[in-house]
Amino acid sequence: MKVFVLGTGGWGIALAMLLHQNGHQVSSWTYQQAECDLLHRERCNEKLLPGVVIPEGIEITTDMSGAAKADLVVLAGYLPILGRQVVRAYEHRIINIHPALIPAFCGPGMYGHHVHEAVLAYGAKISGATTHFVDEQIDHGGVNEECDGGPIILQKAVPVEEGDTPETLAARVLTVEHEILPESVRLFCAEKLGVDGRQVHVL
Repeated sequence: MKVFVLGTGGWGIALAMLLHQNGHQVSSWTYQQAECDLLHRERCNEKLLPGVVIPEGIEITTDMSGAAKADLVVLAGYLPILGRQVVRAYEHRIINIHPALIPAFCGPGMYGHHVHEAVLAYGAKISGATTHFVDEQIDHGGVNEECDGGPIILQKAVPVEEGDTPETLAARVLTVEHEILPESVRLFCAEKLGVDGRQVHVL
């Protein structure tokens, strides 16, 4: 299966390597030409993944057109809104992850540490992460303002502990993000996900 990963940070590269190890054809996209050139030349990201060599079989690119040939597009730390035409063309083939339990703490302005700050300010007792398909609700402007409305694939909760800061909560949520995004991608690639309206069924 051809998978296009948007994001070449530690999270995106690690996911691309996992997919490559499982026999998929993977491209990792970055908008920064300098970063693309560096990853091509060094085949590693010493800052985020020290000592980890990126296999030659993973394409590093700044060319978004490669997504048109992909069976699946994965957003790995990618914030900008995708256009309506892209989302329509890839219905139920774009997977995103959100660091909260949708439909709570999502929507306008809810990305990164803004999410965890809102969870703590509200006094919530649990938080977590959600993987979902991206749908047309993303096209309302801004950064990830409405991109959390698609059918939910997987969710996993974590407790909000006494004395938590946005940083400590983010670290706890990140551990489950690292579980459910690869699992969601694995299920998709194994053709184990069925979508019926807003319901996603594991087959």
